[in-house]
Amino acid sequence: MGVQAKMYLDTGALVPDSVTNRLVRGRLSQMVVKKGVVLDGYPRTRAQAILLDDILAASENKLDVVLQLTAHNEELLSRRLGWASQAQRSAETAETFLDRVELHQQQTREVAENYSSRGVLTSVNGMGAIEEVSDRVLKTLRERVGGSLVGDYAGLIS
Repeated sequence: MGVQAKMYLDTGALVPDSVTNRLVRGRLSQMVVKKGVVLDGYPRTRAQAILLDDILAASENKLDVVLQLTAHNEELLSRRLGWASQAQRSAETAETFLDRVELHQQQTREVAENYSSRGVLTSVNGMGAIEEVSDRVLKTLRERVGGSLVGDYAGLIS
């Protein structure tokens, strides 16, 4: 399944819900989520959010917080081009990347509004150095879910 997702990512496309949902369902079924779990970039669409709610409800879990990192499109493009240069990947153009960012923003808008209305969405400024953004993320998590839970996540953010 991960190979299938990689095929989409390698072409610069967003991975379809059908693939992403199977990956997340499979992974969450293998994990003990009582201590918490961090999902990076998921859910992105309404269908993904519905499936996640169903998975969590079936295991008697719930979302405590949803972080939305925000950054200007120009910054995202600069970061992506820098990463592509380091990884020696040049297949993706600035135009295709910005098209994908726009699609992502369209898809996540409804999801973010839903989580905001449920009181679990918190936006975090994603501009700045990795260390600065990581500090803001950890501070927000500590405020929203408590320091004892966040300690386990601190090593994941780097």
